[in-house]
Amino acid sequence: MIFWKKYNTLELGVLVAGKHKSKDNFKEHYKFSDYSFRPSLRLGVLRNLDVKGQEQELQFIAGGDKMNVIGTNLVEDIYSAKAGIEIYERGSGSTMNINYKYEMGSGYDGHFGSLEYRKLF
Repeated sequence: MIFWKKYNTLELGVLVAGKHKSKDNFKEHYKFSDYSFRPSLRLGVLRNLDVKGQEQELQFIAGGDKMNVIGTNLVEDIYSAKAGIEIYERGSGSTMNINYKYEMGSGYDGHFGSLEYRKLF
């Protein structure tokens, strides 16, 4: 469980993840190549404590009147679910991560995906 306060936000999350197998005879035991799979699931909620958009006063260098620009208000509560799998190749020690994250809030839907490859050398 994760809980922290940073930049006027509170976040609470729960992560559930498997672990890689550590058998010496991995290939013979699982009847396929030397790969190990580690699934993960993370559920979270983010609460923005200061949702009012920032107000800034701007003026062009060449002159002119000052103007006020008001930023967009933030969504107060954002709920998220992240699912992923890590594929570990025992022979080379390389890993590949595939992740998908969905966020939702009042009038907000966010979709994020990532693909990451790490090679030991």
